Amino acid sequence: MDCTLEFYNGKIAKAEGKPLGVSGWLIRLRSWPFIHVEVIFSSRYGGISWSCTLRDGCKCCRFKLIDYTKHPERWEGVVVPFTDEEEDRAWEMACSMADLPDDWQDSELGDYPLWYLQDNGCYYGDDPIKYDILGMGCHISVTRKWWKSNPDKTNCSKACNDLVLEAIIERPNVKDYAELFLRQDEMKPTELYNLVKGLQCG
Repeated sequence: MDCTLEFYNGKIAKAEGKPLGVSGWLIRLRSWPFIHVEVIFSSRYGGISWSCTLRDGCKCCRFKLIDYTKHPERWEGVVVPFTDEEEDRAWEMACSMADLPDDWQDSELGDYPLWYLQDNGCYYGDDPIKYDILGMGCHISVTRKWWKSNPDKTNCSKACNDLVLEAIIERPNVKDYAELFLRQDEMKPTELYNLVKGLQCG
């Protein structure tokens, strides 16, 4: 079933007086207006969101129930057509990156076990994939000659890109989305936004 990538518009948030934070200011140097992205799983998985973030005190990959209607003007959604099998692959990868079992929640009952609940409404296990804080140097280094991302860590757009790739990897026309593969080492939110727009056609 279709999933949605929700992109956070830092330009609108800033205009409304919302602080971007240190990470937001760094990211905006090379990604504007979007500075963050979340994957929203379908109702099959309770409509929960997933990403990698420095916010909420987790600094890692996590699940979270997010109310996007609170500030709808700050978010722009891109529907990504997935089959159920494709969404299942994305879910399994998201759970692995958040260090949770695949069946950690009951999507039919909307049950989210409290023993996986961390601070600020986030769900993740003991050893999730961490946010690549040092890798944020890419937003300072325009040439990237001295910067290398940490292959064992990630960030929001890189993680969400990995999920999309995991979902569509078995499509016969997967080579049509070669740019998604080429930018796996560094993917900026605005860049991912432009690329996934092409997936809307299936």
